[in-house]
Amino acid sequence: PTGSKPLELRKVFLRMQRPTRTVTTSLLTAVLFMLPACNAQPAEDVAQSSSASWLLETQPEHAVGVLQAKAEASEGDTVVVRGIIGGTKNPLTADSPVFRIIDTGLFNRCVAEDGDHCSTPWDYCCAPRETITEHSATVQLTASDGTIINDDLIASGLKPRDTVMVVGTVAPRPNEQVLVVNATGIYRMP
Repeated sequence: PTGSKPLELRKVFLRMQRPTRTVTTSLLTAVLFMLPACNAQPAEDVAQSSSASWLLETQPEHAVGVLQAKAEASEGDTVVVRGIIGGTKNPLTADSPVFRIIDTGLFNRCVAEDGDHCSTPWDYCCAPRETITEHSATVQLTASDGTIINDDLIASGLKPRDTVMVVGTVAPRPNEQVLVVNATGIYRMP
């Protein structure tokens, strides 16, 4: 009995060592959410904005979807990306200038099916996690000089499932699955 505990622990450890699609996807998703924090400016470089000057009144031209931006955009490119705020249960928080958008072409079964079976349809819970990751981009609100704008996005009127156009610069891209846009302007579709 006492000799079997190390053997059991070893079996558990070995099972944890097996590469699986779920673990890989989970790690990729975690990296997507950590990247904005890794690229974040030191606290003294965070700007406070109360006027929400980043909210655009005029719809920007030449917007592309998230998938097209991922395929074509390189670090430092100026882009206009169209997407739906979502992909997680809480894609926006009052204390963070970072949120996630999903390509508008991704079918959202949570809102398409009859009935009101999903209390958080913006999280795309009916889609496989790999599909959500493939169709998503991270947006970080920044000033034109690159400092992070620490605005309350919710108080500024943004909410989950809003379709937005994000104007900004592509942050470093460690691989083709990661797209972070340092946004200087956001237009909320009516």
